[in-house]
Amino acid sequence: MNYLIPVRILRGVLPSKKMFTIYPVLAKYYEDFTIAIRQGDLFLFDSTFSKLQRPLIARGTWLTIERARSLVIRTLFRKM
Repeated sequence: MNYLIPVRILRGVLPSKKMFTIYPVLAKYYEDFTIAIRQGDLFLFDSTFSKLQRPLIARGTWLTIERARSLVIRTLFRKM
């Protein structure tokens, strides 16, 4: 589960809210990222990313989440 969620996010498959209620530990790390990707909110993504940098590095998922920033930009441009 540690690597599955970030890789699926990178591929564009976002976890549902139900999954975050089942696994609240994952919600602590990835819920704000999925909200930012769904809404195209670049500020939320960047602020969450800077806040969770150290835990993401410790989990080994920092680079994967950093690459998901392009999904936020893509969603933002689609909404415009």
